[in-house]
Amino acid sequence: MGGVAVLPLASGISAESDSAKEAGRLGGIFAVADNVTPMNAANLTPLLLPVAEKVTEYAQQLNSDVSFINRRNIVTKKVDEAREKVAAMLGIDDSEDLAFVRNTSEANSVINNGLVLGQGDEVLLWNQNHPTNFHSWSYRQKRHGFTLREVLLPAEITSSQQIIDAFVSRLTPKTRVVTFTELSNISGLRIPAKALCSAIHAYNPDIFVHVDGAQSWGCLDVNLSDMGCDSFSSSGHKWFMGPRGTGILYVNKKWASRIWPNTLGYDFLMEYPLEELPETAKRFECIGQRDVAPYAAIGDCVDLYNQLGGSQKIEQRIQSLTQYAIQALDEVGVSVKTPTATENGRSLGHGVVIADLQSSLSVYGAFLALHNEGIASAFVSGVQVCCDPQSQVPSEDLPTYLRLSPHIYNSESDIDRAVATIKRIQTSKFEIVKEVVRFL
Repeated sequence: MGGVAVLPLASGISAESDSAKEAGRLGGIFAVADNVTPMNAANLTPLLLPVAEKVTEYAQQLNSDVSFINRRNIVTKKVDEAREKVAAMLGIDDSEDLAFVRNTSEANSVINNGLVLGQGDEVLLWNQNHPTNFHSWSYRQKRHGFTLREVLLPAEITSSQQIIDAFVSRLTPKTRVVTFTELSNISGLRIPAKALCSAIHAYNPDIFVHVDGAQSWGCLDVNLSDMGCDSFSSSGHKWFMGPRGTGILYVNKKWASRIWPNTLGYDFLMEYPLEELPETAKRFECIGQRDVAPYAAIGDCVDLYNQLGGSQKIEQRIQSLTQYAIQALDEVGVSVKTPTATENGRSLGHGVVIADLQSSLSVYGAFLALHNEGIASAFVSGVQVCCDPQSQVPSEDLPTYLRLSPHIYNSESDIDRAVATIKRIQTSKFEIVKEVVRFL
């Protein structure tokens, strides 16, 4: 393929296709084996093939000429261009407010360790936050002595107002930070980020609001200027289907200079901030030597993503697959924990389908059966997402559910196969034993 700009997508194939598998995984732009069906986008997606080729191309350019001049040219021509494209994709007015980091965890750590907090300050967390945006705060709290408070939402969510009220009711005059995951990886609940940011800032405009968007970038139609958050983090390897080992951190100009970087080293241009740090989000890019090829290819990934329909259409396709999976599970008698209520024509649950099989044994059996059938999934044990059947075995003492997270490379027939496998496992424990033996 001569490049993303001239990628010959198969005729009629887009994110709206309901026959992705039959069409060769959207016109052959995924190098997925014929006997494998990825359905775990909330953890990892296959890298778009043309983007993988671009990563290799840029790496070869660096290998052929390792001079800093050549490296600088790639950065200024490709990495900076990629930053502009991601900023446009996410509704960021100024690309200087966007830093390229290595993943959501690193971006969350910048916020966690960079804000100045101490005795008497309070940080409000949602209990469904990812560990890097939940437990990491506990580690820091032990060093600095601020107070952690949690938001626990009702078991059944039927409106966005329930979510907003639960958060606002936990705010106090001592609250300095509120941080939440926009799309939960353990329930599929979508937080009304814009309305919640507005409500928090209405209570106190000086509260710092950090949004963990690990499940948002590439899955939702995100506009950060409209959202009104103070910072936002995400990774390239999930729903964005981009280069692994890449991530983003958006920080509003109002706050950037007040957040201390975790690491100080060379920036993308191999320059060290000798006298002072940048006043923008670029201060968080001074993390030392790193491979620029994956970051250069992020721009090509945005181009291809837009060719596939762009954020709005891809979100709609994911929502369609989510609803199809929920309905298919319901038809075979499997209930879901993913919220099914709709509001203003949009479901409160999105992308992540959590199936309740009534027992940890059944969940583990279904997970193994899906794996044996070549279908990648996950299971949730308590608040931990598990994807490795050998090192992660569910406990009967914790609520355990099966998780499917379909993306645009999936078809309705993929979901039908998964649901049929789940139904078979539910018929008897003997079927579970068969799958365990088959796996071993």
